[in-house]
This record gives sequence, structure tokens and C-alpha cells, in this order.
Amino acid sequence: MISKQQRHTYSPFGPCSSPLYYTALSRVPNRLVFAGLGCGSVCRIVLTSSDSGASVQRSIQAYSENGICSWPLTGVPSCPGMLCTWQIEEGDKLNEVKPPCEKVEQGKVPPREGRFRVISSESRDRLNRGRQRLGRVGGDQFSSSANALFLAEFGMYHDALLMVEANVASQSNRNSLLLARTVQTLIYKQMLRQIQDEQLAQTARVSRLDWYNTWTVNRERYHRDLSIALMKGNCPRRCLKEVAA
Repeated sequence: MISKQQRHTYSPFGPCSSPLYYTALSRVPNRLVFAGLGCGSVCRIVLTSSDSGASVQRSIQAYSENGICSWPLTGVPSCPGMLCTWQIEEGDKLNEVKPPCEKVEQGKVPPREGRFRVISSESRDRLNRGRQRLGRVGGDQFSSSANALFLAEFGMYHDALLMVEANVASQSNRNSLLLARTVQTLIYKQMLRQIQDEQLAQTARVSRLDWYNTWTVNRERYHRDLSIALMKGNCPRRCLKEVAA
């Protein structure tokens, strides 16, 4: 979900993963995909799910193809309100899978990790009611932007950005693209605020959230700069539809 230029140098923008490295979801996804790995290497995802104070850790191994690895999550139960954290480890042999940052000074290399939370039953009901009302609003472009921002209010940044990305791909009008870029900027602003609130509450490993904070600041700035360039009319043609979600 980041641009081609950033796909193999994810440090400034965070992991190129699906789902997004920090998001809420309606349910546990069927698969977790990560790009930017060595071709043909052995990769392992360590997934920890927490629900009602109990934690379960799973380790799933796979081979990467063209730098991309995909792990099935079909065996992970999807419970409302549960939190899942994931971390990618990479190695050359099945019995020698080691963390990629093992020999690097702590804090110098960004972690290959992320987290997602399944929204609560109450939030799901509110979300469905709100989207039904937004569905009655005319205009595909406005409806798409409104729905994306509404999803972001529930912390569902992955789905919100995918919605904007689909809208960008179908637009050729500069004003429509400006609206889409502005919505992307606002989504990352909302995401940054939630990360910072979580840091202040100290409900997670603050050192890890520092990375999330940096990645989100960079992504927000990227889309903001594109929005400014579009307003000034000097945005390079190649950037008009390039998506760095």
C-alpha cells in the first residue's frame, strides 16, 4: 500500500503490509501480506492476540516470493474488541529464523511489525447505522470521501485508505484528485492523534509506538505535500494517481 519507489525502503513510511500497520478492522483478515523481504527467504510471522486479559501467541512460517510473503490467518478467532499484534522474522534456513534487527543497534532499524484491533459489537452497530445514512447522500465522489472519513473515526484506517485509493484510481479531474489527497491527509492526522493518545495513556509499548508515530507523520506529510502541489498546479504528472497509502 505504498508507492513503488518506497516499496523496498520502507523505513520512512513503515511496513508495506496488508492490513495497515495500525488499524481497526471489522474482523480478523483471512491473510496478512508483507512486502519488502528477501526473495525466496524463509519468513515467520509471530501473531499475539489478546482478548479479555488472555493472550495467545501463534507462529506461522512461509516462503517469500518476489519479496512478498503471505500468511493465512483463517485459524485465528475473530472476537469483538480483541487486539492482535504481529512481527515479521526472516531467515535463510528453516531452523535459523532470526529477527532482522538482531545485530543492529537498538532503535536504528524500524521493526517489521504492526497491530490491528477488531472493533467492538457496539462500534459495529454504530458504524452500520452511520453508513446506511451516508448511503443516502448523493454524489459518488462526496459519498466515498464521507464514508472514508467516517471509517477513520472508528480507527478503521486500512479500509478508509483503500476506499480513497479506489476513488483516486477512477479520477482524472485535478479537483477530484485534490479532494482525495486531502482526505488521505485527514485520515493520517486522525491516525496520528490516536497513536499519540495511546502513547500518553501508556497502554502499549511506547518505544514501538514511536515508530508508528514517525511512519504516520511521514505519510501525512507526503499526502499534504501532494495536496499543496495540486492546489498550485505544479504536481508532477506521475504523482497524480500514485498512491502511497
